[in-house]
Amino acid sequence: MLEEQARTVRIFRENYTPDPAEKMVIYGTGIHAEAVISSCKDYPIEGLMDASRTGETLWGKPVMSEEEVTAAGIRLVVVVARPAVHTIIYKRIRQWSEKHAVRVLDIEGNDIADKARKNTCSSLYFNKSYEELLGEIDRHDVISFDIFDTLLTRKVYEPSDVFALLDLEYEERYPFVFSVERKRAQQELSETEEPDIHQIYRRMKVNNPCLSQEECDVFKAREIQKERQILTPRKKMLDCLDYCAGKGKRVYLVSDMYLPGRILADILRQFGITRYDRLLVSCDYKTTKQEGLFREMKAQAPDGSTYLHIGDHPDADGKAAQENGLDAYLILPPLQMMEISAYSQILVHLGGIESRIMLGLLMSEAFNDPFVLYRSEGRPLIRRSRSFGYVFIAPLILSFLVWMFGKLDNAHGAAVLFAARDGWLLEQLYHMLSEIFQIHGLPESHYLLISRKAARSMEEPGNRAGKERYLKYLKDLKLVKGMAGQQGKQIYFFDFMSRGTCQDYLEQLIGREIQGLYFQKSDSGDPKKDALKVESYYKERNALDSDRRIFGLCDFLECILTSYEPSFLGFSADLQPIYENERRSENQLSSVRDIHEGIRDYCREYAEILRCITGTVPEVDFCDGVLCLMGADNSRIKISELREMMLDDAAYGDKNTGRDALM
Repeated sequence: MLEEQARTVRIFRENYTPDPAEKMVIYGTGIHAEAVISSCKDYPIEGLMDASRTGETLWGKPVMSEEEVTAAGIRLVVVVARPAVHTIIYKRIRQWSEKHAVRVLDIEGNDIADKARKNTCSSLYFNKSYEELLGEIDRHDVISFDIFDTLLTRKVYEPSDVFALLDLEYEERYPFVFSVERKRAQQELSETEEPDIHQIYRRMKVNNPCLSQEECDVFKAREIQKERQILTPRKKMLDCLDYCAGKGKRVYLVSDMYLPGRILADILRQFGITRYDRLLVSCDYKTTKQEGLFREMKAQAPDGSTYLHIGDHPDADGKAAQENGLDAYLILPPLQMMEISAYSQILVHLGGIESRIMLGLLMSEAFNDPFVLYRSEGRPLIRRSRSFGYVFIAPLILSFLVWMFGKLDNAHGAAVLFAARDGWLLEQLYHMLSEIFQIHGLPESHYLLISRKAARSMEEPGNRAGKERYLKYLKDLKLVKGMAGQQGKQIYFFDFMSRGTCQDYLEQLIGREIQGLYFQKSDSGDPKKDALKVESYYKERNALDSDRRIFGLCDFLECILTSYEPSFLGFSADLQPIYENERRSENQLSSVRDIHEGIRDYCREYAEILRCITGTVPEVDFCDGVLCLMGADNSRIKISELREMMLDDAAYGDKNTGRDALM
């Protein structure tokens, strides 16, 4: 048992007595929760709680739902997790705990409800700056870096999510759960040594005689491949590494890791990390930083050197370094930065593997720079349009498309129309994601030129020619009722946030009922439009009755989810599209392109990591919560082009500018 786990058990025993009448559950499924469960068998611990693992059995205890805890008559929840996440956990279960008079305490017996009420975004970490770190480097001869969460970070919520992803790939193919057996093999070996990945898989084969050597080799190769896939460099820390090399410092990379140095060096090369003198890995030297790896490093360094170690773990990179005569400079990994920031509110929506990837992608971008919270009051700084699209907009778009794929399941032979201009980017992502996810049998798609302004214009008495030209365009797409091969063909129509004007007009022209798939459908007061066949990702029908963030951003989001052409007006005599005059500046259009790049990158990375549609649709609450982070209360957005944006085709209500959206 690690020293920090033993300390957790000691504090738990000091503050709780093994009273059979005081039944309790432990909230948490990490190594500290495991230590309490394993070492406190004399306590009436009935089970565990963790929203993402309900229904599992861990260390002989069930992971219970709120309903199961209530039914068992349990009135005490002890949270065994990092203090930074206590208030987040409390927010998840607050309504339930208050309704059933369940106390929620930490391991020291403190009421977490009191802590939640006092919680504000303040931390000494907000005083750390890159310039401060460079000053520390200048004062030392030898600089050592931790690797994981220091030079590299992962695009998932926590490292063990790698195993959960592999569970999806191996589901029902073996008589065991991959992640359970993989962790078991490592834990067994770690009791006596620092194993490498080769030893771990040899032990896994011993534990599971049904596995062939070839299968174990495939498991191992796939784990390494998946690890490579989810890693991303912390760019500011690579700049720091280059600064050290440029200053002539002796540079060591020191890691407690089961990937041997040969494999790890190859991964580092993948990200251009080569400017270091030596790489020391615990599984190669059979000792950890806390046990002797720093001594090995010092033995290789010139005598009389001064040392600075840079890492993220308080014990392995802080305390252990200092005990071995090194000065230490600690940065936080992206997850812990998120936990102390204004973004911590979004962690209440953490659930299954889908949300864990989505959160991992978000935090690996927003908190990639360890110093982004410098003098911030907990509000991350966003300077680039690509990052803006990646962090704030992409989760909503991705979630909608996953929802849409579910609605289009078994829609063979149908067609889906992505309405201009909101559907321009969505259609591209529809094809990209379906290809990566290998979804077969989806409806063919068309980017449909249409707008409210064009529909109204074509209904004017003097514009019969314009209407006929548009009808010819629809016939060329083979959408009009009565055309050969169209009998019974289902047509789906995408719109962003709408009262149904375009769908209503389109149905009149083609003489067919259309199935709408919208982000949100508002009531119009027109019985005909309100009776349209529409399903929406957001269920609210009236902005006046909802405090959803998307209703305050709808016009601004239309400025983002747009094509690079102005609004469509109709067709010329030779069937060429006619557009309004462009009123957006080139800088604004460039910003939109960069935002689209960020959205594409996020969606592509999510799909490549997950590889399959699981059937779980990300919650609207999660997506709307991410949109809430966009405001000035939670973020510092320094992108001037966004503040100048104004919707140039607003048929209803005020024209929200980017300045309004970012307030």
